[in-house]
Amino acid sequence: MTASPTDDLASAERRIQELTKELSLARGELAEAREQQASTVNVLKVISRSTFDLQPVLEALIKDATKLCAAEQGFIFRSDGEMYHLAADCNAPAGFREWTHRRGIRPGEGTVVGRVALENRTIQILDAQSDASWRTTNAQAPGTSGVRTLLGVPMRREGVLIGVIAMWRTEIRPFTDKQVALVETFADQAVIAVENTRLLNELRESLQQQTATADVLKVISRTAFDLQAVMNTLVESAARLCDASNTLIFRREGDTYHLAASHGFSEDFRQLMKENPIVPGRGTLIGRTALEGRTVHIPDALADPEYTWTQSVKLGEIRTLLGIPLLREGTCIGIISMSRSSVKPFSEKEIELLTTFADQAVIAIENTRLFEEVQARTRELTDALEQQTATSDVLNVISRSTTDVQPVFDAIVKSAAKLFDPCIVDLCSLEDAQLVYRATSSVRYEAKIETAKSFFPLSFDPKRNVLSRAILEQRIVEIPDAAAPDMPEPMRKTQQAFGNFRSLTLVPLIREDKGIGVISLAHPEPGFKLSDKQLTLVQTFADQAVIAIENTRLFEEVQARTKELQASLEVSNGDLRRAQRHQPFDHRCATCVRRDRKERGAAV
Repeated sequence: MTASPTDDLASAERRIQELTKELSLARGELAEAREQQASTVNVLKVISRSTFDLQPVLEALIKDATKLCAAEQGFIFRSDGEMYHLAADCNAPAGFREWTHRRGIRPGEGTVVGRVALENRTIQILDAQSDASWRTTNAQAPGTSGVRTLLGVPMRREGVLIGVIAMWRTEIRPFTDKQVALVETFADQAVIAVENTRLLNELRESLQQQTATADVLKVISRTAFDLQAVMNTLVESAARLCDASNTLIFRREGDTYHLAASHGFSEDFRQLMKENPIVPGRGTLIGRTALEGRTVHIPDALADPEYTWTQSVKLGEIRTLLGIPLLREGTCIGIISMSRSSVKPFSEKEIELLTTFADQAVIAIENTRLFEEVQARTRELTDALEQQTATSDVLNVISRSTTDVQPVFDAIVKSAAKLFDPCIVDLCSLEDAQLVYRATSSVRYEAKIETAKSFFPLSFDPKRNVLSRAILEQRIVEIPDAAAPDMPEPMRKTQQAFGNFRSLTLVPLIREDKGIGVISLAHPEPGFKLSDKQLTLVQTFADQAVIAIENTRLFEEVQARTKELQASLEVSNGDLRRAQRHQPFDHRCATCVRRDRKERGAAV
């Protein structure tokens, strides 16, 4: 039977309506696809622009996901390993954001986020108000009374759950498969953003650590022997890179540990640590690290029953602590430590970085120790050479001045003044119960030489002046402060007249167990003392002065004896000549003498 034109027209109209409907659906799907594509492009743009800042990416992502899925509210939660914390939201109800921040969400049946965390899969709750577990858990949550349909999608990295995207509607309307797939796509993008940011931040942290390490090495190379500058750089860099509130370096001195450098602490707490060296023991971080000789990590000082230094918790605001020993050949020579004012344990990377700083501190300390040893040895050799040269110079003067003691005295005080600058050096001798001025020298106070001369001669009086006392007692006398009230009046007057000395060292000249003079060294600072080596050198000068005096005395005695013999010889010769004039001449004797001389000449 052939169809009528009317039937054909109706069929064509139905086909047109079907095609129009399909076209409308296609247009809707195309618009939705374009919107999704635009949203994806937008998120990717945000990811590319915010390479180190994850927050803008998460906020843009949840905003687009919430809009495209026709949800009223959307949330992104991130895991810290135990709990899930709100990282970004769209249209969060008033008070819900703060409530979630305070509590966090644990894996469990009471929330859609908890269920996703528990089962590690996409979860959809058709009607939250009909879910007893959800109602019980969220009864106190602000803004959730009208929640009906919920969706939770896991964020996985290599199969490990690192977060959850959640959204809800205030009506019972399930999310479609397309919407679920779309949220899963957004979850993948969120994981990419989180991973990119993590990798970039790790790279940045690595570069920062390498830069900081290089900076410390530069400081070590530039100030190889300025240990304090190196330690200051270390504590500042460690605190900055490890997000620590405070950083310390303690150095070992004997059996205790003393503060060497610090960063971040108040002046009061720094002073407290300076005044209270720490001994090895479990009651403090420094003491425990020194005792164990290994890294010590205290997550919470208040929760550690062995940590007893409560004053540090109060005054220093310390909660989490990390201590690493400075080891040289297995021996602990110091401690580097970091602390935080809140309970936030240090990561493995932070511990590893601080260990690197500890190694650098050991290098710096060792370099400085070796340099100081070389410097000390060089100073010893230089001092020995200068002293040897000085004594040699005096001996040369002694050998050249056998008849005059004054050049020797001048050489002694000049050498001593040069070696012991800024001392004023005097030398006086005991003659006929008086102290007689012999020589004075000073590198800085030459104008005081005439003043020194004016005080002599002095009566030999051990009770009234220390020069006489040193000679009488035949020992070194040291006066810490010549201006002290208990000093004899003549000494204080002398000090006031000079005005350039406070401490005094007196070394006697001794010959055959008898004091014959004294070398005095006056220093401008009170409390100055010569070292044992320096005192030995001054005693050598005193011995050389005695040798010179003795040489001159002996020379003068020989000279006097020679004169006596010459006078005696002249007297004898005069007597002989007078005797010859009065005795008759014997020709026979003269003939014998001539014959004898002639015979001796022939023999020769």
